[in-house]
Amino acid sequence: MTHEESKAKLDTYLDGELDSAEAAEVDRHLRECAACSAEALRRVQWKRALKQAGERYMSEGRASKPRQSARPFFGIPLGLAARQWLPATALALAAILVLAGITIDQGRMRRARQN
Repeated sequence: MTHEESKAKLDTYLDGELDSAEAAEVDRHLRECAACSAEALRRVQWKRALKQAGERYMSEGRASKPRQSARPFFGIPLGLAARQWLPATALALAAILVLAGITIDQGRMRRARQN
């Protein structure tokens, strides 16, 4: 097997997608060729780094490792999902309070005009 053939099949070999005969041929070449085995090592390290980076940015429900709980909110530890809806809930409550205040103020002004 040549360097070009080995490099062409290297990713499928590392992913375990070659049949046993081709895998044995690539394996034999990697044992004999230092340049190709160094390239295989580089690709394995690159794949591991990409996998770790992907796991770091996955959502909490899909991550393979459990995440630490976030800062507690009134003594309750909040996960990622709770931290996402908390600002929206606070904004909705603030809007309700503003509307209630406007309604109460308009009722007072109406009573004041009638008197």
